[in-house]
Amino acid sequence: MSIPTIYDFHVPRKDLTEERTAQILDAFERCIVRQGLGATSLEDIAQEADVKRSILRHYVGNRDDLVRALGDRLLAHYRADLAEMVEYATAGGARIVDRLVECLFPRPSEEAFQSVIVLEALIVAARQDDELRRRINELMADTVQSVEVILRAAHEDTELDRKALFAVAWGVVGLSFNEESLTPLALPARYRRGSVQAARVLIESLDR
Repeated sequence: MSIPTIYDFHVPRKDLTEERTAQILDAFERCIVRQGLGATSLEDIAQEADVKRSILRHYVGNRDDLVRALGDRLLAHYRADLAEMVEYATAGGARIVDRLVECLFPRPSEEAFQSVIVLEALIVAARQDDELRRRINELMADTVQSVEVILRAAHEDTELDRKALFAVAWGVVGLSFNEESLTPLALPARYRRGSVQAARVLIESLDR
């Protein structure tokens, strides 16, 4: 009877799909921030990720697949943020509006800077990609609806007009996205304060 060796046992390979995909998409984001989406090639991404181009195709796909995968990841991140915003703002107490404004107008950060650059690049790419455009449109609708939920919680003793509620929610979201999109300019702080004040004026209009 022979004694089994390690060569007689089959050790399953570790599934690297999640790890490799994250590595590739992280590199894709860095390329977009540095040189823009249009100027980023598969070779650029592979070099940034320190992998062969064939690895990109194996784990994610072609360039269109890469754009959609990056879009899926970023939109999932934004949706998670929306869920946290609703939970945080409606957690109780009299600071619902303060918490909403705090979430919509955060202090500038490197992470936020990168996210807004990538999102803007995807919005431009959505002009040529119906599916990506649909997903971003859904995100915008979800964002407005989340703000509406918070504003209703802040005015639970008041019957709000639906059209006015939508207008205020959309106005506040628009101010927030505008503030985010201008992040790369590093504008003076008074512009951010102006956006916050404008958002509060809009929200206070619901009380009249």
